[in-house]
Amino acid sequence: MKELQKERSAYQEKLNEAKSKGEDLITEQRSRISYLESHLAKKASDFLRECSTQKEKIKQYGSLIKKLRFRLEAAGVKEKELETRMEVWKQDFVPSYHYRQLQQNLHQIINKHAEFKAFIQGLGGKEERYN
Repeated sequence: MKELQKERSAYQEKLNEAKSKGEDLITEQRSRISYLESHLAKKASDFLRECSTQKEKIKQYGSLIKKLRFRLEAAGVKEKELETRMEVWKQDFVPSYHYRQLQQNLHQIINKHAEFKAFIQGLGGKEERYN
């Protein structure tokens, strides 16, 4: 009987040790779960903050892209307008040597006109004298 009690007490001791180890393991696992849950919550919070930041950046860059596209279109229109003006200017362009020659011709014609006018006035004045 004493042996049976010894065995029983040894068995009870082993059972208590196993129970203690199990409780320690459960406490350790609960602590780990708590740590992982808080870590997950922090990561989720960081993720949501980053998502909102990215959405804001997407909105800003979308607006910027829209403005730049408008400016690019406006620059294209301005470039076409300037090209058209340049073509018209080239068509109407008179080289400087030709311009000087035309000015000289104009002065010669003006001088001849003045001489002819004076001649006509001179003739007109003579006719009046003869009358």
